[in-house]
Amino acid sequence: MFCTNCGNPVADDAKFCANCGNALTPPAAPAADPTPAPQPASAPLELEEDDGKAVYAEHIAEPTADNTEFYSQYTPPVTPQPAAKKKGSKTALLMIAALVLIAIAGIALLFGGGNGEDSGSIHDVVAELDALLADSFEDYTIEYDEEDDCIMIATWSDGVAEATQYVSSNSELKASWQELRANMNTMSDTAKDYVDACGYEDTSVIVSLLNDLNLDNVLLLCIDGQVFYDCTEE
Repeated sequence: MFCTNCGNPVADDAKFCANCGNALTPPAAPAADPTPAPQPASAPLELEEDDGKAVYAEHIAEPTADNTEFYSQYTPPVTPQPAAKKKGSKTALLMIAALVLIAIAGIALLFGGGNGEDSGSIHDVVAELDALLADSFEDYTIEYDEEDDCIMIATWSDGVAEATQYVSSNSELKASWQELRANMNTMSDTAKDYVDACGYEDTSVIVSLLNDLNLDNVLLLCIDGQVFYDCTEE
């Protein structure tokens, strides 16, 4: 063994260190444990020499399945991230109302550009309107129904269907809905004027706002400048 004061080696049965005279106390034997707790595996102790003094280096093994629970308590807590907020109902109504206004201005500009009767077939007219709508809306459809001789324009936006449920009880939503309704109706009237100017007076223009949760349902329907259906008035 070694002296606990100076580190010099001494005999196992020595009571004093021959180098420094330090009193030596033999280490007490550990009490026997009938059921010792399992310990993580570790590498054997290694004796190293450093400037003539003996030091011990202990190589601890990596955590194993037996001590996973022990190490887990030191894992830093994970901060939950806030869920993405949905677009407000009023914002959805105002946004699509603004987009409709842009479309109206574009149709009026198209109408005033002198295209008129030189626009070609009804399919050419639909193509011109389609190109205009593409610059205004992200979610829309346009098609020509030859059987009913009508051009059908449909658009929708996230949050619109939810907003219509509270229009009757919320004054701000009601005002936003009325603005959207007026703009949609104006768009159907403006588009109808353009179609008439192209020589297709018998062709109707149907503009509808679809339910963003179920595109098979219509929330608002305008035909040739008249409101035919409004889901908030049911």
